[in-house]
Amino acid sequence: MLRKKSFWIVAIILLAAGGGSYYYYTSEYLPAQIIEEPTIQTARVRTGDIIVSASGAGAVVAATEINLGFRTGGVLADVSVQVGDRVLAGDVLARLDNTDANKAIALADVQVAQAALQGNPAALNGYLPDQTISVSQAEINLISAQARLAELVEWQPDTDAIALAEANLAAAQANYEAAANKDAAAGNSLTSVRVTLEQAQAALADAQAAYAIAFDPARDWELTDSRQATALENERAAAERNLEKAEGALAIAQANYNLAVANLNNDSATSAQAAIVNAEQALARAQTGPTDAE
Repeated sequence: MLRKKSFWIVAIILLAAGGGSYYYYTSEYLPAQIIEEPTIQTARVRTGDIIVSASGAGAVVAATEINLGFRTGGVLADVSVQVGDRVLAGDVLARLDNTDANKAIALADVQVAQAALQGNPAALNGYLPDQTISVSQAEINLISAQARLAELVEWQPDTDAIALAEANLAAAQANYEAAANKDAAAGNSLTSVRVTLEQAQAALADAQAAYAIAFDPARDWELTDSRQATALENERAAAERNLEKAEGALAIAQANYNLAVANLNNDSATSAQAAIVNAEQALARAQTGPTDAE
């Protein structure tokens, strides 16, 4: 009986082991051995050009640069092209305002005509009557007046001229401040040396008084007394030294005072102030242009 039970127990264990092995083989081992085939994409073959494009951001730089400029200076009246335009040889890129050039030509014509009339009036009188000469002179005056009128009517503020006038005004103001400070410092210096001079004059007066007392002839009798003689001699020696020192100090103080007076020049500040007025007037002319009277 016991042997039958053992047989069945062993049989059950073997069946369980076999079932577990089969489950592991089918669920774990076998799937791991299967290699998945990659998915293949297909497309129809076509013929044509290959197009490749790329995009990006940046600045366009010309392969070659050429500096262009006008032969004369002036104000730009018109710019005919823009950055990136394609131009050919002979194309007009920009145009200058020729108003000033035309006025210069007109004035030159006037000067030539005036020179012809003034330089050789006898020759003109030989071929032209007086009435014709008068008419020619009147035409010259008219051309000159028209050129002046055009200059006044077409006047526009020049930024460069205004900037120059402003710079000149700033320089004039700085010069005035420097001159005023210099005059003020010179005035203070003059006051100081004047006080020193007065002190030196007072010290000299005291030294002279002490010298007069020490060398008073009425005190010569003190020299006969041995006790008073030494004191009087020392007093007189000190009086001589103090007098020489006071005279030297006064000479130095007087020289310093004279130098301070020479350096004091109020005209510098006055001239600098006049320069400010002139600079302000020049700036006003540059900003507002000709007056109604002109």
